[in-house]
Amino acid sequence: MLDAVLYSSAWLAAAAAAQTAATLHQWPAISSAGYRLVALVFAATLLVYNLDAALPFKHREPAGTSARKAWQQRHRPLLLGLAVGAAAAAGFLFFVDGWWRYWPGLAPLVALALLYSWPLWPWHGRAGPCAKSRCSKASSLPWCGRP
Repeated sequence: MLDAVLYSSAWLAAAAAAQTAATLHQWPAISSAGYRLVALVFAATLLVYNLDAALPFKHREPAGTSARKAWQQRHRPLLLGLAVGAAAAAGFLFFVDGWWRYWPGLAPLVALALLYSWPLWPWHGRAGPCAKSRCSKASSLPWCGRP
């Protein structure tokens, strides 16, 4: 159960929600909308991190010695379910509480959050960017670790 809380990013989402609640507590009056904002932050954080863990190209990466990665690979359907549920909850709260009015300002933040999960360049196989087809001995690409 502890692995599920830690490796599904529920702990991280709870921390983000707690930070939001602590910030709202500093303001004079917290209405029920403030508590729904805390729930929105929890759901959006859970969505981003579980989507990141469940995407196909991340799922195919070898776990190596990472217990977290191994757990996430074994429980991919759970992570996808959490991401879908969190997306539904976040979408509901986003529209019901009128946050859609702020969409022009929030759109770049949403894009950054989703781009967090996207690869920097296309991967062709498991060899990664330093496969022989990408970097020669004379290559000076910084990510290849060669002079």
